Amino acid sequence: MTRELFDALASRDTARIDKVLSRIQDASPADLFPELLRRQIRLRDGLGEINRELAQGRLSAAQAVLARLRRQLGETPELLAVNETLNALAAVSNHRRHAPYRTSALARKSLDAVAAMETPVQNSPLYAAWKKTQEETIAQLVVQERLASFRKRLLAYGTLAAADDPAAGTELAALRTEASSLPELSAAVRLLLGEVPETAALEPFLAPAAWKDAAARPALEILFCREWPRLPEALRNRAALLPDLDKSATVCGELLEIRAAVQSGRTPQACRLAERLLRSHAVAPSLVAEWMGAMILPQEQLKGKAWTAPFPTLTDYLDRLEQLRRSAPGP
Repeated sequence: MTRELFDALASRDTARIDKVLSRIQDASPADLFPELLRRQIRLRDGLGEINRELAQGRLSAAQAVLARLRRQLGETPELLAVNETLNALAAVSNHRRHAPYRTSALARKSLDAVAAMETPVQNSPLYAAWKKTQEETIAQLVVQERLASFRKRLLAYGTLAAADDPAAGTELAALRTEASSLPELSAAVRLLLGEVPETAALEPFLAPAAWKDAAARPALEILFCREWPRLPEALRNRAALLPDLDKSATVCGELLEIRAAVQSGRTPQACRLAERLLRSHAVAPSLVAEWMGAMILPQEQLKGKAWTAPFPTLTDYLDRLEQLRRSAPGP
């Protein structure tokens, strides 16, 4: 029967093997070999079934097979090892099921749960590559969150700067500190946070394409609003012609739109824009005085001597105020 048993084992025919083992057991009832071999065959077949389920991506089915084997065979070392492996795969599956994650903290917590169970699979090249990708994804999330936080602070700085709030200086210092560890920031942001720029450094940002960059737009609005008094007349005229100034991302952008309207001689529009802005935000009195001065009488007219014709008279002021009153919105 020994030769017959080896032939049956070689065939991997479970029914045939069981018949031979039953004959051996009948011949020697006290012999434990047949039962021990049956357990090993059940274990072998069960592990093969688990592998086939995993190959088809059916983790829950593999877990069900394992549960059946544990009921039949008890807690063998082999089944305990398989259980650890399936738990590790379940942790990976759970992580993938909840992706993409809204925050880096949630992603990190989930990946740490995987790492706590990774021992059975940590030497797998496939797992190592997968984990590396997850770490890179979390790193990208961290950068995105830091950029979002920076953008929020930048908008707050723009609002404070527009109001000439003393807290603007503190906010600017905090922005500079954050920027030192954010190499992803745009050139426009770097220029805004640096020393007072030369006029030549501003010229490339007067190209309409630069203002279509959503990441750079807030910084450009704040930058040009801050530098407006220093801009030569030619650059102011170019800035006044930039497209989409009405799609402001910051309070400084709204200020810039008003200045562009004043620069272009669109006084009624400037009045409407100024009224809308002043109803919703605090604005530095010096800026309001700048608009009013420019809208009442152009600066060029004030360059003349008091005894020359271009110098404005009281009548000139009154006439201009009357024009503004008529063009202003509302009563």
